[in-house]
Amino acid sequence: MNGTFILFDGTVVSCDFREDATTRQMIDITHWEVLDRASKGEDALSLAVETLRDPELREAFDQAVKAFYQFHLARHDKPLPA
Repeated sequence: MNGTFILFDGTVVSCDFREDATTRQMIDITHWEVLDRASKGEDALSLAVETLRDPELREAFDQAVKAFYQFHLARHDKPLPA
């Protein structure tokens, strides 16, 4: 699984994770690369950095993500095996 993240200091990273086939948990980072912000589109990255740095905007974003999950995914999302 690949993900692109904006770290709290504004650094943009791309990383690949290895998933356990049984539990679906990410168990290893197999690749980590710091990206040039210009390569990912300044508008989206600027918004992400602003969201992280502004406490009210960060809280609003967190609530929106939780609401999306509850409405669209929670009913069908099974817990990971113990």
